[in-house]
Amino acid sequence: KGKSKGKSDDDNGGGLFGGSRIGVTNQRLPVSAVSDAEKGHFLKRCARMREKALNTGLIKFMRGAMDKKGCATPADKFFECRLCGEQAIAGGFAAFEDPPKVVLCADHLHNDQHAIATLGHELVHAYDHCATHVDWTDAHQRACSEVRANNLSTECWWINELFRANVNVGGQHRACVRRRAADAI
Repeated sequence: KGKSKGKSDDDNGGGLFGGSRIGVTNQRLPVSAVSDAEKGHFLKRCARMREKALNTGLIKFMRGAMDKKGCATPADKFFECRLCGEQAIAGGFAAFEDPPKVVLCADHLHNDQHAIATLGHELVHAYDHCATHVDWTDAHQRACSEVRANNLSTECWWINELFRANVNVGGQHRACVRRRAADAI
């Protein structure tokens, strides 16, 4: 409420997990213009957060579902930390890379919970890619995956919406899912 059309949730200060956006990308994410020491710090920090996130119940559950569909998610190859620079995203599902993978933006992750939320969201896209063979160039199919990812991940939890000052008595989860999916397309 009170936001201009097209303005991201994250322009309002983010939420419990920070303010960076996430999404499916068809481009290799750029390297930021930071010193080598900062790059190393960000990448080491991201690797630690990734390992912690991979051991949470949510991420284990989602990886297990992918395994049941015949899609392996080896930690060392399927989950990659990168520096994303100017792009204001926390991560993405790199569907067009060979092989496809989940990318965490080391220079945009705020904390462990942010990494878990990002991995959870991107694993929904990865599952859709594996199980239903989503055509990411089709806006309708991409929108459906965004709705699922926002609905099933932690981004629309009431506490995050409270921090974003998006609070209504009823229908807040639905409004959040719709808004975030539209912003991602």
